[in-house]
Amino acid sequence: MICFYKPVKSAIKYQPTTLSSITTLIMDNFKYPVFEFCFDLYSSAKIYQTEKAEQLRQIQQPNTIPIVSVNPKHKTYVVIIGESVRKDYMSAYGFKYDNTPFTNKNASVIWDGLIVPASNTQSSIPHLISQSSYLDDNEVNAQLNNNIIAIANDAGFETYWLSNQGKLGRMEITVPRISAYSKNIFYTKKGEYNGKSTRGKYDTLLLPELDSLLSKKQDKPKLIIMHLIGSHPHFCKRLQFDIQFDLKNENISCYVSSIKETDDLIKSTIDILKKHNEDYSVVYFADHGLSHAEKYQDLRHNWEYQNSYQVPLIFFDSSEKNQIKINKQITGYQFVYLLSHWMGIDLNVHHDYMQYNLIDIPEQKDIQIKDWKNKLYPFDNLKKDPNPY
Repeated sequence: MICFYKPVKSAIKYQPTTLSSITTLIMDNFKYPVFEFCFDLYSSAKIYQTEKAEQLRQIQQPNTIPIVSVNPKHKTYVVIIGESVRKDYMSAYGFKYDNTPFTNKNASVIWDGLIVPASNTQSSIPHLISQSSYLDDNEVNAQLNNNIIAIANDAGFETYWLSNQGKLGRMEITVPRISAYSKNIFYTKKGEYNGKSTRGKYDTLLLPELDSLLSKKQDKPKLIIMHLIGSHPHFCKRLQFDIQFDLKNENISCYVSSIKETDDLIKSTIDILKKHNEDYSVVYFADHGLSHAEKYQDLRHNWEYQNSYQVPLIFFDSSEKNQIKINKQITGYQFVYLLSHWMGIDLNVHHDYMQYNLIDIPEQKDIQIKDWKNKLYPFDNLKKDPNPY
């Protein structure tokens, strides 16, 4: 009776209608240890075989966006994708605790206004680094083959993907299919992002790999993407060092401290680039934000609030000494065009991100986001979740 309690409860809640869905539900919720081990072994093997085949199939699909010209200004471009960071918890955007001291002083551009496509990683990142294809007024898909890595490959760049997220699991599907386009791939975690084997694996593990790849000199320009676990819930588990800020709440204190550790990692990344005398440009942005829960005692994924989509967008440039602050609202859809233009790759597309230099991109109106049913929804109609700290 104890063993069947959760499967029966789930069946009542979700009401599966097919034999396949009933079987899957029972396997996912049957928690007697011996059977659970067998079920997990079967499902893990199935996920592995399916995803291996899908990744191989995906990378056979080439980039279809025509490249007009390639004129990179720098030799090395680094994209740092943060995790679960809402901008109003960063001192670079006015937060009263100084948790981004390096960014405050060294960023060349601090952009206030990027609205990401979705409030979770697997929905947001594909649209941020791949072309978006609108089916109608309600739906949009990511064209995974038309991603920044495939574009960089076609433009003659050497490409690298360094990740402290998961490589394989129920939540690790779309992003690894994009990373498979990279010529050089490094994952700290071979399974899912949050399993027991991931304990003690912090974002700083990416730094020695970055140092190693930069020590191998080559003539090609480089695109290096670093995908962080950053400030993903549960926040205290993400901290490599002690809590650095006391906000009278452990969860929030850990969250603010995790952003400081990301700021430190950006500093270390740029120190490594300088060590190897690299002519570089670095961009940092987060995949999505979070919203308050439990009476402001915690932060969680939630699509219903604007703050879940308002994230940092920050550039660091080896040739720029002055800092520019831009306050314009722009969408994360077709962001791959902005990244391409930033890298000096001219694509045969007509879009503001391709037609204008960074500081001249006009503000965008009527921005839409994805809700948790993958339907488009007006950003302006979302509720607001102010930062009480």
